[in-house]
Amino acid sequence: MSSWGDKKDICTFLEKKWKKGVFLRQYLKPELDFPFKISLKHPKASDIADYYSEINKWVFELESNSKKNGKTLYELNWKDFNSRISGKNKIPCGVIFKSLDDILLFMGKTREANSFQEICEKVLNIFPELEELFIKNPFDVLNHSNNWNKLLPVLKFIKNNPRPMIYIRQLKIPEIDTKFIENNKKWISLLFDNILPEN
Repeated sequence: MSSWGDKKDICTFLEKKWKKGVFLRQYLKPELDFPFKISLKHPKASDIADYYSEINKWVFELESNSKKNGKTLYELNWKDFNSRISGKNKIPCGVIFKSLDDILLFMGKTREANSFQEICEKVLNIFPELEELFIKNPFDVLNHSNNWNKLLPVLKFIKNNPRPMIYIRQLKIPEIDTKFIENNKKWISLLFDNILPEN
């Protein structure tokens, strides 16, 4: 039946979590417990006799959609039903992901998540004081993935020279030009706010 939960419902649920940054924040501040369960709309006990073949097809599709690149990414969460007509039966009431990696692979977000993790390891090893900013703004971190090789020298310079008393064009940082600073001014300013003392 069209009202029963399917791959689209699983993807919609996970996509909402992704857009909130939940899966990226998991690397820095875990807020999800694993195994991770997602409930789905499922047939009732009274449906078993009337929709037996449809239920079998629905279960087959759920199981088929759990596989990607030869790996099973989620298991079905079964619920026992007793019916006077059909007796004892088990029907899926949801799915269970065992790990964050399985969720990301299912969503096709592994590359983005790996990039975020690599950035965190690289940047926070030098500037651990940025961790809270990264937790609050994981997509800003990711959106600047191509800029961190330039952002780090800028941060190091300003950390060592908190009051340079010069114009942007006078900054003498190898391979960093005024245009880069201007194009990323908002993000750089936010980074400065988090690595410099309040005064």
